[in-house]
Amino acid sequence: MQTTLLRSTPAFAAVCSLILFAAAPSVEAQFITETNGGAITIDGYTGSGGDIGIPGILNGLPVTTIRGLAFYGQTSLTSVTISNGVSSIGNAAFYGCANITNISLPGSMASIAANAFESCLSLGSITIPAGVTNLGDSVFLTCNGLTAINVSTNNPAYSSVAGVLFNKGKTTLIETPELVAGSYTVPGTVTSIGDNAFYSCSNLTSISLDSSLTSINDSAFAYCSGLTSLSFSGDVTNIGPSVFLGCSGLMAINVATNNPVLASTAGVLFDHNHTTLILYPPAAATNNYVIPGTVTNIAQSAFSYCNNLTNVTIPAGVEIIGSEAFEYCQNLVATAVPNSVTNLGDMAFYNCTSLRQATVGNGVTSFGLEVFANCSSATSITLGNAVTNLGSETFLQCSSLPSFVLPESVTTIGFQAFSVCYNLSSIALSSNLTTIGDYAFQYCGLTNLNLPASVTNIGGSVFQACQSLTAINVAGNNPVYSSVGGVLFDKSQTTLIRYPAGITSNAYAVPNGVTSIADGAFAQSYNLQSVTFPDTLTSIGQFSFAACYGLTSIVLPASVNNLSEFAFSVCYNLSSVYCYGDAPAVTPQSFYEISTTIYYLPGTLGWGTMLAGEPTAVWSLPSPLILSGGPDFGVQANRFGFIISWAANLPVVVQASSNLAQNVWVPIATNTLTNGASFFSDASWTNTPVRFYRLMGQ
Repeated sequence: MQTTLLRSTPAFAAVCSLILFAAAPSVEAQFITETNGGAITIDGYTGSGGDIGIPGILNGLPVTTIRGLAFYGQTSLTSVTISNGVSSIGNAAFYGCANITNISLPGSMASIAANAFESCLSLGSITIPAGVTNLGDSVFLTCNGLTAINVSTNNPAYSSVAGVLFNKGKTTLIETPELVAGSYTVPGTVTSIGDNAFYSCSNLTSISLDSSLTSINDSAFAYCSGLTSLSFSGDVTNIGPSVFLGCSGLMAINVATNNPVLASTAGVLFDHNHTTLILYPPAAATNNYVIPGTVTNIAQSAFSYCNNLTNVTIPAGVEIIGSEAFEYCQNLVATAVPNSVTNLGDMAFYNCTSLRQATVGNGVTSFGLEVFANCSSATSITLGNAVTNLGSETFLQCSSLPSFVLPESVTTIGFQAFSVCYNLSSIALSSNLTTIGDYAFQYCGLTNLNLPASVTNIGGSVFQACQSLTAINVAGNNPVYSSVGGVLFDKSQTTLIRYPAGITSNAYAVPNGVTSIADGAFAQSYNLQSVTFPDTLTSIGQFSFAACYGLTSIVLPASVNNLSEFAFSVCYNLSSVYCYGDAPAVTPQSFYEISTTIYYLPGTLGWGTMLAGEPTAVWSLPSPLILSGGPDFGVQANRFGFIISWAANLPVVVQASSNLAQNVWVPIATNTLTNGASFFSDASWTNTPVRFYRLMGQ
């Protein structure tokens, strides 16, 4: 039994730490509070729910404010009474308190921020006191049990009529309870309908608009699914985006012929000159629509939720297709975007689940967010030769897409651009491509990928869960990346970036020279049963071996000093981890969701009974070992020393040689091990030009 020792140069490491201190808010009974300027703010709630009262005084100090999100999602609450003295409620303070049936506001209340009571589904009615002079947007959005919003008659800023909220002069209709049903007549004083004013009033079947109305703001009638038609007078001159989004029953919009800004033809809403198509009614009977040749702009959400449509002809001359223009047109089977279109908005064809073919002309240079996302039936999408950038999630969940060719103009593939394209087995990358964003191909069916020399930036987890991927091949003249045997490395091959999960071999040896394994490098490599690490390896990144179910044991060389978060998470069969060196730096999640034993050598440092929540045990080797590290290794004050490790606790003879060619070994010491380790020191090591050591167990 023997071990040969090679000399090494000590390394120096500097550690710098920064400690930050933050004062935690005080807790009084069931409320989390903080004090500022002699007044108390309610920051959160820790009680058991039911009917609660929010006090006006705590610890002798006035309670003035309920902070935004303070009661967010507290479904245990059934009733809230706010005491006098509290003057403001922050953004979304009671958002999602789904079981509150009653909220009592005090006379001291002056300000209620946006979305303060959004999604309080059980709230039946509420009274806004006289002191409230500042109401944010959509305070009662999606309170689908709300029957009335009442306002004290002496309130100087707001008023109510039959439970509908207005400004004081009743010139702006602010918000309507969602349970309003049947027909509703907007008062003749109203000139403006506010954002989300009738949002999700699904029981509303008709609305009468007076000639005094001039403005209808964003999403004013969104998701009023019971509306079938609407008529505008000549005075409505401003229509915000998504006014009729989700109005699935709307069959026609009619505009008076004397309107100077708007027009309608066959129930379709346009601007006066028919250059902007504002809205195609979702319930229009036709399934084939030809957009007039005068149109240059298809507005935001113009065709959203038009499920009767199977085909739309977009004429040459259209320059802009707005955000969400055709989203949820779930029976649209094909589309052709002409060369005239230069602006294709976010989510333009989102969730067109029957769309099988799409072509995009040569005018579009950049794709925004989710343009064709969830077009799950698409088998062919062709891009024009001017596109330089594919935005985030452009083709997310295009699960039927079998292959794709990037135009040579493309330089950037965005975040999750092709993610969850299960059947995408091949993609031809542009020779001008420089950047591939995070998760760009995760869950794709790619079998191999050729990276051109131009690619200099590859994001994180690009190939996560690509279970069919067997090779990533990099052009030899790429200045940043390289590949060996289909495995992706940096150019110097010191960082292993991605081991393709589809490689069928069950064993892999990480090449010598690799110092770090990148985040997610081997994640979900289900075929992998054995991995060998080189003595050059120092760091294993986050999720590096996550869900490598075939691994049963690993051996970490002494050089490994860091295991990042989730490095071996959910490796359910990993029962043994053997470490040659000192305890590496770990996090509590390094071995997340597994049960393993971590074995270490006697004489190594930093070990306790547990590491990262897992039990440790002494590693018993069949022969003694020289530990080639630690503070006692190498030249030490006119001597050469090292630690002998052997859990057997038997005497160990140290032999030395100055000429390996002659194979002459001379015993120079016998060490008796205590607790599996002993320190050997050679004061005569300088007497020969070179000296080698080996151990012999007795």
